[in-house]
Amino acid sequence: MNANKSSKQPRSKRQIRNPKSAKALEKSIGATVKQILQYSGAVLWKNWGGPLSPPGLPDYVGVIKVPVHQLILSGITDVGLFFAIETKAPGRMPTKDVLNDPTKQTKTLANQISFIEKIRNSGGIAFFCDSVECLVENFQAAGIKLPVLGFFNTKPED
Repeated sequence: MNANKSSKQPRSKRQIRNPKSAKALEKSIGATVKQILQYSGAVLWKNWGGPLSPPGLPDYVGVIKVPVHQLILSGITDVGLFFAIETKAPGRMPTKDVLNDPTKQTKTLANQISFIEKIRNSGGIAFFCDSVECLVENFQAAGIKLPVLGFFNTKPED
């Protein structure tokens, strides 16, 4: 075996070197988020930013049914919870340091943070997401279990 070949990192572990590949990874995360949420019965849509869009509009927004036991007596058994997800390529999530310091934010990121805060302050759930685990954790924090176990083939490759 050639020594040079054995020292190479596997393709999935390489650093993102250019913005185009980061965008492709973000698109892949977005497609996975969309699949899981649609499978969970959510109604969602992809936002395409443009000159008429509000600054910071998240990539995906929608509503998911949530059982509400307190309202059963009034005949209401479910309500919808508004959500918004700003997808990021793996490893491109804003750090807490950047999130908490406006001087370290780009204008786009500052707008995204502001929009997410508005949704949270209005009772919805909103977050940045770079993985299935992040998606599941954020919905679980809101009391919603997404049926992702077995949704993807997790068998290791040979």
